[in-house]
Amino acid sequence: MPRPKTQAGEAHADEQVRYRCKLKARGVPEASQVDVAVAAAVAVSFARSRGKPNGDAAFDALVDLAKTILVDRGYNPAEADKKTRGRLQFRSDMDSLNAITTAPPTDRSSPHYFRFKKRDSRVPRSEGGGAA
Repeated sequence: MPRPKTQAGEAHADEQVRYRCKLKARGVPEASQVDVAVAAAVAVSFARSRGKPNGDAAFDALVDLAKTILVDRGYNPAEADKKTRGRLQFRSDMDSLNAITTAPPTDRSSPHYFRFKKRDSRVPRSEGGGAA
């Protein structure tokens, strides 16, 4: 149910709109957008690790932690488990998330060159002039 409009509430809403516009102009994500991205990243990570050694155990451990938090907040344990597994395993956007996370970065060069400005290698052949 919406709250009744007040002058203070309207002023605060206007401040929030200006604040969000500034964030968007600077390219700064809001906390809720980061939360959504982290949840999507976790789902992609677990989808990729399914069937690998410790992949299923890690997935189950995460579900158990989330379930513990939800049960502590008053939710039914079985329903919390079912909903958490569903949100991580059966995402309709999994194909697009996989495409996003496997595409090569377009905004900068390799992190090794970006950070170190030179190649840091202990393998002589890779620097040229080494024995083949």
